[in-house]
Amino acid sequence: LQNDYSVQLARFDHRTDFKKQLETIRNTDLLVGIHGAGLTHLLFLPSWAAVLELYNCGDPGCYSDLARLRGVKYATWEDDTKLRSEEADPRQPYKGLAHQKFMNYRFDEVEFKRIVDNLAEQIREDDRYTEAQNQQLSMTLDEEALKTERPEL
Repeated sequence: LQNDYSVQLARFDHRTDFKKQLETIRNTDLLVGIHGAGLTHLLFLPSWAAVLELYNCGDPGCYSDLARLRGVKYATWEDDTKLRSEEADPRQPYKGLAHQKFMNYRFDEVEFKRIVDNLAEQIREDDRYTEAQNQQLSMTLDEEALKTERPEL
């Protein structure tokens, strides 16, 4: 990617403690996912954060409206020519074309980077993000100062 990003893959399932899920999301600046219930985690993002719905599966208003109501930035895949669906393993018991919500997709890397870079720039330009970063830096510096004032025995 154009910039250095810290990427964390979060796999939430029924065994993942909900408090752990909230902690992960509260520390997320850019949530990336494909259309599905997992994107409802956007409700717990910091106020400066953004959501990238990789593919809205023909339901463009669902998570964009939720992001708007939550007050976070939102983007979705814009150029369907840079997206390719793939059928599941032909040995599966079902026949016929799967609904687009149940297909696998391949995304153009250049287009993905462009969208991520755009959202990252919007996040960096958000005063709330800058303020949170400054507060975090201040807390870190305060902790370091305490360590030098009171050395461990």
